[in-house]
Amino acid sequence: MGVFVVTGAASGIGLATARRLHRAGHVVWCLDRDAGRLGAAFPEPAGSGVRSVTVDVSDDVATRAAFEVIANESDGRLNGLVNSAGVVPMGAFDDLSVADWELAFRVNVIGSYLAIRYSTPLLRSSGGGSIVNLASMAAKLAGPYTAPYNASKAAVISLTRTAATCLAPSIRVNAVCPGVVATPAYEMIDATLLSLGAPPTLQSVARAATAPIGRPASSDEVATVIEFLLSEAAAYITGEDVNVTGGFVMH
Repeated sequence: MGVFVVTGAASGIGLATARRLHRAGHVVWCLDRDAGRLGAAFPEPAGSGVRSVTVDVSDDVATRAAFEVIANESDGRLNGLVNSAGVVPMGAFDDLSVADWELAFRVNVIGSYLAIRYSTPLLRSSGGGSIVNLASMAAKLAGPYTAPYNASKAAVISLTRTAATCLAPSIRVNAVCPGVVATPAYEMIDATLLSLGAPPTLQSVARAATAPIGRPASSDEVATVIEFLLSEAAAYITGEDVNVTGGFVMH
């Protein structure tokens, strides 16, 4: 079995992905900045194949240290990385601050880059592997209340393509672009949209209803696609941004 790292593993898609990998018998390193949520999400006893590291992936020094721990305790083995950590600064377009933009890019883009950077030597020394970045359908659509998030996720797609080119052939890099997913993050987004006076059509259930499949995805449905991209079944796929949107986005 393999060794995998999942960032943003304490909730949502990251949690679902970590659990799928764990159930498949892999050793899973779960990274998140919230130690309390990590502990609640993974109460498994020591030796169960789950390891947790509290880290803010936007912090270069801390992220490097986290991967040093992983390298030391996994004998340098690593087979895959999932960059699921992310933030969604929100506000009317004219009200967004520079700090909002910096936060979105610091966590969503630079955080993904740092995890790629520090995982690459381990992946190479392990014979290669696979990286999956969490982008979003927001990377491909306008976002009147989430402009920094949308732009940062478009940057994640660009980062994915560049990394796929630079790290080939031993390391594959792909992105997944989820649509509306039934997670605590979407509950927070809906509440914020309501407070901002956004039209009801932007609420998650209303948006999902307009997709051909007509409902939100579950976190596990997205995690299934991530697990596939990590696997040898996807050995000839790299540099792609895979939509998991129920047909909401088809490009």
